[in-house]
Amino acid sequence: LKGHKDRISVISSLADAEKSADEVESRYIQFQITAKKLITALFIGRIEQIQLKFELSSTEAQTLMQTLRSQGKDVATLERWLLDAKNKKLLSEQKLLDARSQADSLSGNTSGQINESYNKIQLTVFEANQYMREAISYLN
Repeated sequence: LKGHKDRISVISSLADAEKSADEVESRYIQFQITAKKLITALFIGRIEQIQLKFELSSTEAQTLMQTLRSQGKDVATLERWLLDAKNKKLLSEQKLLDARSQADSLSGNTSGQINESYNKIQLTVFEANQYMREAISYLN
């Protein structure tokens, strides 16, 4: 902050103000990229929490199915549902990997380019979230 404060006090002409504005503008693009990467990481973290809860629920479901099977009950349908749910979780994990990769390589020279790339990342994260919703719906 001290360095920024010193720069502001040096502005005594229009040329100084333009130079300072150019510096701020050049840093804004990097700030925008960093902010979007951070937001993406938060969304991914939230979906990963849902995946952990799913794992606990699917483990409980498997235990219940083993109990039912040992009692002579037919659990084939339940097994298929659980398999479908696990496949949805796998698709979600793949989408999260894609989103991470896209976020790591997020770049651009203009806000428009950055926003376009970020919108693709958001779509990928949304798809991962949707797959997890579908997986959880099988367990409910």
